[in-house]
Amino acid sequence: MWSPLEDRYRFSLLRSAHYSAKVIRHFPGLTRTAARRWMLGWWAFMARPGRWSPAEAHAQMQALGGAESFMDFLRWTRGRTVEGLSDVRCPVLIAWGSRDLLLPRRQADRFVRAIPGAEFRLLRGVGHVPMADDPELIGSTVRDFAWRAEAVVA
Repeated sequence: MWSPLEDRYRFSLLRSAHYSAKVIRHFPGLTRTAARRWMLGWWAFMARPGRWSPAEAHAQMQALGGAESFMDFLRWTRGRTVEGLSDVRCPVLIAWGSRDLLLPRRQADRFVRAIPGAEFRLLRGVGHVPMADDPELIGSTVRDFAWRAEAVVA
């Protein structure tokens, strides 16, 4: 659900993160401080990269840098659009981080318009990977929606 400009931005940011991680993953000391974790680029994905421990941040660098098919997947997604959303007939919640710097909020609005009956919830203070910023918020958001959706479907 991105415009051509948003697609180029997303592609460039993710490509840079991947290639940086390929190098950074070999230097675990680089993730030692919260300031370093922020400077290493996690600010683009998390509102609070300093919350990760050095070991967690290094593990994420290992995963991203070691993902051999990442660039193939990223290239595959370029210019693609999502189809069939108007056919969705189950309860849907679009939960979006207020500090998502990878995908702008206007994309959430496009999903809400495309999916019949979709609900929207802005998750304050979290980024693109909200479960890393605030796992309790994500857990309660999913649980509360599932309970409400179950009551509607039942």
